[in-house]
Amino acid sequence: MSHPRRSLIATLVAALVCVAVPVAQRNAPPVPPRPPATPAPPAETPTFRVSVRYIEVDAVVLDKQGKFVSGLTRDDFALTEDFRPQTIDKVTLVDLPEPQPDDGNGGAFADRPTSDPTEDSPLTSFEQSGRIYVLLLDSGPTDSVTRLARRFIDSYLAPADLMAVVHASGARGQPLTGNRELLIAATERYRPRGGTGASSLKILKDVAVSLGSVTGRRRSIIFIGTGPQGLWAVDQHVHEKWDQVYDATRTANAFNVPIHTLDPNGMQVSGEPGGHFVTGNEDGLDLLSDYTGGIKMGNKNGAEKGFKRVVAANSHYYILGYYSNVERDGKNHPIAVRVSSRPDVIVTGRTSVRGNRPMPKARTVSLPDALAPAVRDALKGREAPRGIPIDVTSTMYRGENFMGSVVVSGYVKGSDLQLDSGQKVRFSAAAVDSTGAVKAEDDRTFAFDLRDAARSRIRQDGVQFFSRLVVPPGAYTVQVVVDQPGGAAGAASIPLVVPDFADGTLFFSDLAVGQRQSAALTLLADRTLRRELPGGPTIRRRFSANEDLNVYAEVYDTHWPLAPRLDLKWTISGGDGTALTSGTQSIETVFGGRAVFRGRVPLRNIRPGAYVLKVEAFSTLGPPASVVAEMPFAVAASEGR
Repeated sequence: MSHPRRSLIATLVAALVCVAVPVAQRNAPPVPPRPPATPAPPAETPTFRVSVRYIEVDAVVLDKQGKFVSGLTRDDFALTEDFRPQTIDKVTLVDLPEPQPDDGNGGAFADRPTSDPTEDSPLTSFEQSGRIYVLLLDSGPTDSVTRLARRFIDSYLAPADLMAVVHASGARGQPLTGNRELLIAATERYRPRGGTGASSLKILKDVAVSLGSVTGRRRSIIFIGTGPQGLWAVDQHVHEKWDQVYDATRTANAFNVPIHTLDPNGMQVSGEPGGHFVTGNEDGLDLLSDYTGGIKMGNKNGAEKGFKRVVAANSHYYILGYYSNVERDGKNHPIAVRVSSRPDVIVTGRTSVRGNRPMPKARTVSLPDALAPAVRDALKGREAPRGIPIDVTSTMYRGENFMGSVVVSGYVKGSDLQLDSGQKVRFSAAAVDSTGAVKAEDDRTFAFDLRDAARSRIRQDGVQFFSRLVVPPGAYTVQVVVDQPGGAAGAASIPLVVPDFADGTLFFSDLAVGQRQSAALTLLADRTLRRELPGGPTIRRRFSANEDLNVYAEVYDTHWPLAPRLDLKWTISGGDGTALTSGTQSIETVFGGRAVFRGRVPLRNIRPGAYVLKVEAFSTLGPPASVVAEMPFAVAASEGR
């Protein structure tokens, strides 16, 4: 019988479309329909839109005097992608008042109400927010770095703006917030990073991906530090350093995130007074800003002028939306914007868009030579023996390199097995694609050398087994065969869809459950589930009313650098959808964007019947994003199975 499928560093969660797969419900706004070809109004309230292929392009339009040009409509713009004209879907004008530097009366924060310094949530919702910044503190003199960071927060961050603080050293930062006290506290935890800059470039790349999902606003990274060093050194690591710089800046450019750079060191005089002024760090920092369309603020002596330019660049611009036609190739594709009605103006902004990552190809594997022909045919889905009934289920997780790591679980009644000493049982599993090619397999044989107590337990409660198959995104059928050589055999299959974990924001694994003491004897265990679930996992979905459900699941957040926390709510509902009991908790994301949910759901006071456990993970630290996993189960009147 086959069970049906269910549907750091520091700190932002973002809303992107999550792939809908049978393993869980992935809630996200639908792709907006293409509207009629009518001119858009000159200015609209910005909204945060998400779509798989919907692209937003920010454009700063200046006249010859350097003044922002307002009043333009969709008909005034022309946009090309890969040098081909595109239809502009929508044009939105963003024209925000610029905060004034501190004048001794509180500056930009003069009218901001006093906030609780322990509050860890934005004071402003994303739909009403102004500018969005990430302050990345890299390296340099502690006093200088913290003073520059505080200066920007105190005097150039308006009450409606949101900012996150990320430390290249790994110190605790601050998620996106409008709370000044929390931001200042995060900057005071600054410590210079060590090393040559490789870690900060990796952080830059991850933060750029995080910010790339925020729509409806221009967003920037303010990088205070000495930047990548040793790029022109002649050593064995020079190519690696350049690759890291290129990777970080290429990613930031593709996700439309400019990096504004500021060296916390002062100018040094070379030679006599009036000689050449240098900082020693300009070249590496210039690369970060030049390659991403950011602003070079120079050293700390130019901070005030540089901060004003950064604020201006994030205050006055247009957002053009269109439906991209780029291939799924993972490459950067050039885009260009011009004002066709005003050839005299200068347009700056986003210059490229990246195609989604190509789907990795699954390597075809061979089945073990020792398998009997009937077993080989069953694993390829050709013909299934029916001598041993098998209950099969699978639990989806994200593996390395965004591959699917699928736990295949099976249960066999003890009465269907020969348990005499010397008897063997062989468990085989394979993931087969639509062409019948085997893309992953596992095969184990066990000899029954059992004590009387274990043999009696198997006869009464059966055996279960767990195995992991690693496959790339795609659709498969998992075939499972249990065979006793020289005796009976049985097979079962289950459909499987592995989502593209790299193309979305939030993903939920399936829910795995355990009991205080699993009745069925486990022949082949999964180490992760065995460690995480007291008493071990069970594939049975029938429990007694005096038990607690021990639940384990994983949540994957592609934009983890700016979102260290997710909130969860679990609910048990009856057949009519009425919630009978619920609970909440928060979980922390760790390096790589993986958060773990460990829950104990009590079943006391729940009458016998059929129910659904629903767990929802959602973000309260960034643009709205949520994902749901569900598991049907039954409550029995007694301990009997």
